[in-house]
Amino acid sequence: FARDTVCAGAAPAARRGRGPNASRMCAQLSVVMAVEMSAQPFKSFSFDGLFGLGLSSLALSPQFSFFEQLAAGGRAAPMLPQFAIYLARGDTTAAASAAGEIAIGGRNAARFEGPLAWAPVVAPQQGFWQVEVQAIRIDGVELPTCKAKGKKDGCRAILDTGTSHLGIPKRHISSFTEQLSALAPPSPGGAEEAADCRQATAPTLSIDIGSVTIELQPEDYMRPDPLAATTPKASSRKELANVAATAGQNSMCKPRLMPVSLQAPLGPNLFILGEPVLQRYYTVYDWKAQRVGFGKAKAPEAALALPDPAAPPEYPGDEAFGDDDHPEMVILMQVTLTLKLAA
Repeated sequence: FARDTVCAGAAPAARRGRGPNASRMCAQLSVVMAVEMSAQPFKSFSFDGLFGLGLSSLALSPQFSFFEQLAAGGRAAPMLPQFAIYLARGDTTAAASAAGEIAIGGRNAARFEGPLAWAPVVAPQQGFWQVEVQAIRIDGVELPTCKAKGKKDGCRAILDTGTSHLGIPKRHISSFTEQLSALAPPSPGGAEEAADCRQATAPTLSIDIGSVTIELQPEDYMRPDPLAATTPKASSRKELANVAATAGQNSMCKPRLMPVSLQAPLGPNLFILGEPVLQRYYTVYDWKAQRVGFGKAKAPEAALALPDPAAPPEYPGDEAFGDDDHPEMVILMQVTLTLKLAA
């Protein structure tokens, strides 16, 4: 264990000669240090460490929680007790150039459309950004999955930036997969080019969370590449060509789902809201009020452009960051998020 000063964001005030930590969000924090790590999985990682943003009960103690230490009187600029995440899609040139963004101390209104809709955190003592799921619908038809007779039987969902799929309770995953699967669309490039399943004709998946209804389209939840249908063995080249053509016509598009097998108190009806949700929605996490805000994320080309590091610092007006009652400046910490799925 080590004790250090942890600061979020750059230090524009330092360029004005007011000291390295002036107007920065800093706190004295306990840190877990590792002097030796296994090759798997850490050798494949390009980052240097983990910055935990779960609720206080997930930390070893309050001294290990960044927001807890800020609230306890760490050296910090005036700020909202919030952080927000913009998770860009990594499948387009524009998205790759925009990368991802974490806003510490508020949110960046240039990253989402319209007002935020808020959902309260449930069971905060468990430490997760967890919300209650009232209903789930596929093409407007409500599923019996979350029709609970009591609180113990109801559904919950955890928001997780480290999950590339949607997590579905294991006992329901077959039903979800079947209902969200679809035939692969025709390939624009013919047989020479694979079809893009995100363009498939498939249902809308709706998830009711408090006053928020999350709506996911095939472009959000489908795996990009189709899966070939099972085909019989061919005994000749001509037969092989016919089989291949038939398989191409019957290729299936499958949703990005993974089973969740957790028992009480988290399970058994626990969903994980990963990339498919967090790429479509800009999410704001309110530490003090213990709530999560959702706003539809803007496309990369419409979102805020990254500043030129050589240019003088320019700050937008207070209205760009939300609450009229809290006109504090928000410092953005720019990160690149790379998610890999092992086969």
